[in-house]
Amino acid sequence: MQLIKSAPTRGEDGEKIYTNEVVMISDDPDMLRAKAHELCQGMDIKPEPWCSRYPVMGNDQVQSDHEWVMKLSNGIGFIIEK
Repeated sequence: MQLIKSAPTRGEDGEKIYTNEVVMISDDPDMLRAKAHELCQGMDIKPEPWCSRYPVMGNDQVQSDHEWVMKLSNGIGFIIEK
Protein backbone atom coordinates (compact mmCIF):
# COMPACT_ATOMS: atom_id res chain seq x y z
CA MET A 1 0.00 0.00 0.00
CA GLN A 2 1.11 3.58 -0.46
CA LEU A 3 0.28 7.01 0.90
CA ILE A 4 -0.20 9.61 -1.83
CA LYS A 5 -0.36 13.37 -1.29
CA SER A 6 -2.56 15.06 -3.89
CA ALA A 7 -2.06 18.83 -4.12
CA PRO A 8 -4.02 21.22 -6.34
CA THR A 9 -2.22 23.71 -8.58
CA ARG A 10 -3.49 26.08 -11.25
CA GLY A 11 -2.61 25.52 -14.88
CA GLU A 12 -1.85 28.32 -17.33
CA ASP A 13 -5.52 28.56 -18.28
CA GLY A 14 -6.65 28.65 -14.63
CA GLU A 15 -7.74 25.02 -14.63
CA LYS A 16 -7.19 23.13 -11.36
CA ILE A 17 -4.63 20.36 -11.80
CA TYR A 18 -3.76 17.84 -9.10
CA THR A 19 -0.19 16.64 -8.69
CA ASN A 20 0.29 13.33 -6.90
CA GLU A 21 3.35 12.45 -4.85
CA VAL A 22 3.99 9.07 -3.21
CA VAL A 23 4.95 9.93 0.37
CA MET A 24 5.33 6.49 1.94
CA ILE A 25 4.99 2.81 1.09
CA SER A 26 3.98 0.31 3.78
CA ASP A 27 1.87 -2.80 4.27
CA ASP A 28 0.45 -1.28 7.48
CA PRO A 29 -2.43 1.16 6.82
CA ASP A 30 -2.15 2.50 10.39
CA MET A 31 1.43 3.63 9.70
CA LEU A 32 0.24 5.38 6.52
CA ARG A 33 -2.56 7.15 8.43
CA ALA A 34 -0.09 8.21 11.14
CA LYS A 35 2.27 9.65 8.51
CA ALA A 36 -0.60 11.65 6.97
CA HIS A 37 -1.49 13.06 10.40
CA GLU A 38 2.17 13.96 10.96
CA LEU A 39 2.24 15.82 7.63
CA CYS A 40 -0.96 17.69 8.58
CA GLN A 41 0.68 18.84 11.81
CA GLY A 42 3.70 20.03 9.81
CA MET A 43 1.35 22.16 7.67
CA ASP A 44 -0.54 23.44 10.76
CA ILE A 45 -3.78 21.96 9.43
CA LYS A 46 -6.22 19.91 11.48
CA PRO A 47 -6.49 16.36 10.10
CA GLU A 48 -9.92 15.43 8.78
CA PRO A 49 -11.59 12.02 9.16
CA TRP A 50 -10.67 9.27 6.73
CA CYS A 51 -13.37 8.13 4.30
CA SER A 52 -13.42 4.68 2.73
CA ARG A 53 -13.70 4.49 -1.04
CA TYR A 54 -16.08 1.83 -2.29
CA PRO A 55 -18.04 3.73 -4.93
CA VAL A 56 -21.31 2.33 -6.21
CA MET A 57 -22.80 3.53 -9.49
CA GLY A 58 -26.23 2.13 -10.23
CA ASN A 59 -26.21 -1.64 -9.97
CA ASP A 60 -22.50 -1.93 -10.78
CA GLN A 61 -19.77 -1.59 -8.20
CA VAL A 62 -16.73 0.35 -9.44
CA GLN A 63 -13.33 -1.04 -8.46
CA SER A 64 -11.00 1.61 -7.07
CA ASP A 65 -7.36 1.39 -6.02
CA HIS A 66 -8.10 4.02 -3.35
CA GLU A 67 -8.80 2.41 0.02
CA TRP A 68 -9.01 5.57 2.18
CA VAL A 69 -9.18 9.29 1.39
CA MET A 70 -8.71 12.38 3.57
CA LYS A 71 -9.55 15.81 2.11
CA LEU A 72 -8.10 18.83 3.95
CA SER A 73 -9.53 22.34 4.17
CA ASN A 74 -6.71 23.73 1.98
CA GLY A 75 -7.58 21.40 -0.91
CA ILE A 76 -4.78 18.92 -0.35
CA GLY A 77 -5.83 15.31 -0.10
CA PHE A 78 -4.18 12.16 1.21
CA ILE A 79 -4.97 8.84 -0.42
CA ILE A 80 -4.13 5.36 0.82
CA GLU A 81 -3.94 3.19 -2.26
CA LYS A 82 -3.70 -0.59 -2.64
